[in-house]
Amino acid sequence: VGRADITDRNGVLLATSLPSASLYADPKLIMDENEAADALVRLFPDLHRPWLLSRLTAASRFEWIRRHLTPAEQQAVIALGIPGLSFQEEHRRSYPHGQTAAHVRGHTNVDGQGIAGIELTFDEQLKSGKPLRLSQSILMAAMLETAS
Repeated sequence: VGRADITDRNGVLLATSLPSASLYADPKLIMDENEAADALVRLFPDLHRPWLLSRLTAASRFEWIRRHLTPAEQQAVIALGIPGLSFQEEHRRSYPHGQTAAHVRGHTNVDGQGIAGIELTFDEQLKSGKPLRLSQSILMAAMLETAS
C-alpha cells in the first residue's frame, strides 16, 4: 500500500502514490556480468557501466539497479531475458498539478518519506494510509512547520 492521498478542501487531488516497478539484481544468479551490463547500458545509457558492473558482481543477493521504471522500461528489461534481474513493486509519489502549491505541499524522497511541507508535517498519517484533506488550519500548521 502506498502513501495516502492529499486533497484540497474541495476534494481536488494534490498528491497520490502510483505503483511502479524497480529493478534489482541477484548477482549470484547473473551468468555473464559483462553481457548483462552491456545490455542494461544499452537500455539505460545514463547508467555508468563500471558502477553497474560492481553491482552485478557484488557478494550480496540484492542490488538495486534502477528504481521507478516506466512500464515500457520494465517490458524492455523483461525482453532481455537475463536470469538474476527482477522487479520489486514500489510506489512513486505523483503530484497531478505539478508545482502548484509545492512550497506548502512539499515532497517525498525516493523511499516515500515526507521531507518537506505537508508531506513532512503529516508523514506518519500519510504513511499509515489515512488520506489528508486540507483545511485552512492544516495549511497554517504546515507553513509554520516549514518555516521552522
